[in-house]
Amino acid sequence: MKKSTLFPLAFTIFALFFGAGNLLFPPELGALAGENLVPAMIGFVITGVGLPLLALFAVARVGGGTDQIARYIPKRLALILTGLMYVAIGPFFGIPRTAAVTYEMGLVPFLDAPSTLTLAMSSTVFFGLTFFLTLRAQKLIEVIGRIITPILLFLLAAIGITNLISPLGEPGAPAEGFETWVGALGQGFQQGYLTMDVFGALVFGAIVLVTLKANGLSDQKEASSLLRSAGMLAVTCLMLVYISLGSIGANMTVAEGTTSGASLLQAFAGTSYGQVGMLALGLAVFLACLTTAVGLISEFSRFISNQFDSLKYHHVVIATTLFGFMISLVGLSSLIQIAVPLLTLLYPVMIALVLVSVTERLQRNPGVAMKATIYTALVLSFFETWNGIQPSAVTSWIGNLPMADIGLAWAVPTIIVYAITLLLPKGTSQESLAQSRIS
Repeated sequence: MKKSTLFPLAFTIFALFFGAGNLLFPPELGALAGENLVPAMIGFVITGVGLPLLALFAVARVGGGTDQIARYIPKRLALILTGLMYVAIGPFFGIPRTAAVTYEMGLVPFLDAPSTLTLAMSSTVFFGLTFFLTLRAQKLIEVIGRIITPILLFLLAAIGITNLISPLGEPGAPAEGFETWVGALGQGFQQGYLTMDVFGALVFGAIVLVTLKANGLSDQKEASSLLRSAGMLAVTCLMLVYISLGSIGANMTVAEGTTSGASLLQAFAGTSYGQVGMLALGLAVFLACLTTAVGLISEFSRFISNQFDSLKYHHVVIATTLFGFMISLVGLSSLIQIAVPLLTLLYPVMIALVLVSVTERLQRNPGVAMKATIYTALVLSFFETWNGIQPSAVTSWIGNLPMADIGLAWAVPTIIVYAITLLLPKGTSQESLAQSRIS
């Protein structure tokens, strides 16, 4: 494995992961956690770093995305879950969010009167450039890994080092729900949902494998090994960036009187470096969101064109770009409100899917193990989501489960079911997920 390939690939994975939510949620979490920043960031890192790394390992192991990983569950259910995941991370939330965050953090600070017109103009330029790069997806690693990401990492490193050397305040009292270590840990775990990085790992891991193959790396084992190594390097960078951004939020919130991640980062950049800092932050936001949007549109279009033979890849790219543009005009706050219920429903299921997949060699009956674990997570997350939207007598029992008070009612029962499946007798089918490979 050559370093000349490893580092650009790791930088590409980092850039694909590090998009809109990865910038906003850590400083907001830090502001809410205050003096309990450490447990909150531990919870955030579990879902924002550890689980995505496991998901990358799952992709590398089977040589493909969710369709290969979920081969033991009914095809129709697998297609529905995969489709919902692509909707959540694609045109209905993930893609338009990149444009909305670029506008909010990159342009709004320099506008006297932000308006729908300026948002539309910003989104037009953003999606125009995204469309141009998406049609050149085979050069993804070269453009993003060798050019864009080093600039992005330099800007993020400058922000993090400045906060380390000259912090602009001290953490305040924890907000409601963050008063205890357990509470802060659970809140951090939940906030990690909103990065969608487990979804991202399943999607972007498949992109990387396809891109490596398109660039001449036909050996599946070598490609998977390269993906694992690059993934570990990429998520290590993510963890360091998250901790740095969380610390900025915790230190700045008392002085600024807000918990808004965008406002806290803008205040930090402006106070530390003035107008130059604001411009640098805007550039970092633009680059982070641009790379993520390119990856999301590319993989969503590939997924749709593979499901429907009559739809050509470049036609889907055009439609997805236009749709993302229209949804981006709704605004960031509205997008997050729409996305939270869907994320709450899907994330436990995908976590269960990844858990069973990466530990398949421990299972004597992986087919039954995957079905039992995923069905448990799906049923419990469905009732937990329903209870969060509209509490009723039908859903009230979910509140009696362990960890329900921190939004993790699905976790303990799912883990128990998974542990029981480890004791099952050997199944008649000895098929392995690892036999499935990208053709």
